[in-house]
Amino acid sequence: DLMQCEAKRLLNLFQVDSASTKCIGHMSTGERRRVLLARALVMKPQAIVLDEPTSGLDIVARVKFLGELNHLASTGMQIVLVTHHLEEILPCIERTILLKAGKVFLDGPTSNALSGESVSSLFDTLSTWNKFRSRLASHCIRSLTKLGSGSSSPEKYPVNTEWRAFKRAERPIVK
Repeated sequence: DLMQCEAKRLLNLFQVDSASTKCIGHMSTGERRRVLLARALVMKPQAIVLDEPTSGLDIVARVKFLGELNHLASTGMQIVLVTHHLEEILPCIERTILLKAGKVFLDGPTSNALSGESVSSLFDTLSTWNKFRSRLASHCIRSLTKLGSGSSSPEKYPVNTEWRAFKRAERPIVK
């Protein structure tokens, strides 16, 4: 039967051919995910939707599973991937939609969506960074003022190394 041959081929491709004789309840989470992916692909769909497909996987199984998804995408398979982990967005994914508080925050090419500025804005790290910088600047100025003449010029005081490092830190934490 053609479907059985395709199932065996896919189980072999995903390196879970030994799982064909196991009860699904006796498989590891990684094996189960790969078997279910193979089962979905037996019907040769044009697209697959995966919602948090790597949750519960250890790092080795996660990397292996993402490699298999990348391989599928390279064959032309359309993949809709829902994830909380930005590092799981594969290089072959062309369009990314970022959600924030249940609403579309950004919809566009993955290269734009994963830029430092977009990710920083998504996770509010720019505002956090700016608040931190403001507090640090206030602290430095207070410290410098306490040291002597009342001037806040960093060049006259021993903390000028920290001041220069602070002044150079004009970029967001997330790149």
